[in-house]
Amino acid sequence: MEKELKNKKIYLQVNTNGAYIEKFTYDEKDVFYPKFQREINGKNKTRGGSHPCLPSFGPSEINDLKDHGYGRDKEWEIKEISDKKIDLYLAGRCGYEGVDSFISYELGEDYLLAEIKMVNGSDKDLPVAPGFHPYFKAGESFKVEGLDFGDFNLEDTYFLDASEVKFRAENFNIKITSDNFHKFAIWTDFLEDYRCVEPCYNGKSFIKGGDPFILKSGQTFKASMKIKIEE
Repeated sequence: MEKELKNKKIYLQVNTNGAYIEKFTYDEKDVFYPKFQREINGKNKTRGGSHPCLPSFGPSEINDLKDHGYGRDKEWEIKEISDKKIDLYLAGRCGYEGVDSFISYELGEDYLLAEIKMVNGSDKDLPVAPGFHPYFKAGESFKVEGLDFGDFNLEDTYFLDASEVKFRAENFNIKITSDNFHKFAIWTDFLEDYRCVEPCYNGKSFIKGGDPFILKSGQTFKASMKIKIEE
């Protein structure tokens, strides 16, 4: 189910299937590269927009979760909605039964605020390490402040330890600040003109030797990102 949020300058199209932001524009110009699908190596893949990575970011070697978890593949329930905010809910599954997940998207005058909350109502302590996976419309001038990628291949994912990052995209200067996300993953597969700047808890935490957050029974985990447009 597709829902629209908007104010004077920002337009957001959100699909409850996957809590997926399919389109994000500011002043009618793309901030995110719009969502699309393409066949890659014989499989239909989704690119563009922004989706949650929940309960984990990246691949999992410690349980049977798919890459980036189950949150982007399931239908979320709308708890509340207005012109400028939507609150979504998803019950746990895939070994996370009893863990309730909440996502909110809220529009400010010149920013998008996205929050993940996970509440462990089960009787087990469980690893979590969520994130968001936005695809920004890059343009030829894409540049992350303070970084020179040199010969680094962004298909291999560049991880930056930070709670804030500034970069130049095609249409805007953008600043992302995060709360309780400790790394940014910078990636692209160069299929289209996008670069992903992804706030996440601690990178690929679900690989062997990783360091996820252990969400104890009865405990709540919260994290957020704020994408601010700086023209």
